[in-house]
Amino acid sequence: MVKAIAASRGVSISSHGELFSYVRRLGKETGNPELRRLFSVAGILHQNFHENWLSGDVVKEYAEDVKQLIGELRKLMHQ
Repeated sequence: MVKAIAASRGVSISSHGELFSYVRRLGKETGNPELRRLFSVAGILHQNFHENWLSGDVVKEYAEDVKQLIGELRKLMHQ
């Protein structure tokens, strides 16, 4: 979703570093620094998918954060 938002604004993202930088930029532009934290949580869940080191309870809690991130990104897609 982040790449789609960037593309709709004429920004091309071609690396993980650019992706994280763009999320930071979105947080500043929208006055919502929480985007950075939520995106980082999504990254941790992605890593955990491959490495399986988080407990089930933590995964459930983080999944709620990712739902919040998706909601925030949907708002930005419709701007």
